[in-house]
Amino acid sequence: EEALREANQFNQEIIASAQEGIIVYDSDIKYRVWNPYMERLTGYSAEQVLGKPADEVFPFFAESRPPDIDPYDNVRFLPHEASWIA
Repeated sequence: EEALREANQFNQEIIASAQEGIIVYDSDIKYRVWNPYMERLTGYSAEQVLGKPADEVFPFFAESRPPDIDPYDNVRFLPHEASWIA
């Protein structure tokens, strides 16, 4: 149990200090992780987005998604370019 706690702490420190935006979705496409870099990049705090679906935080997500892209597939969104990539 101690090793698991240490590994979890280590992962949290990496995510928090990363100079890249890191987000993690759950199976319902709700935000589970939103690191400080994402806060600076988007202006949204983790408190504002965690537990919310991506389409609720960024309505243009649903509006701009091409119809042939499954949101539950391995898709990444580049907000600064407002385009979808697979």
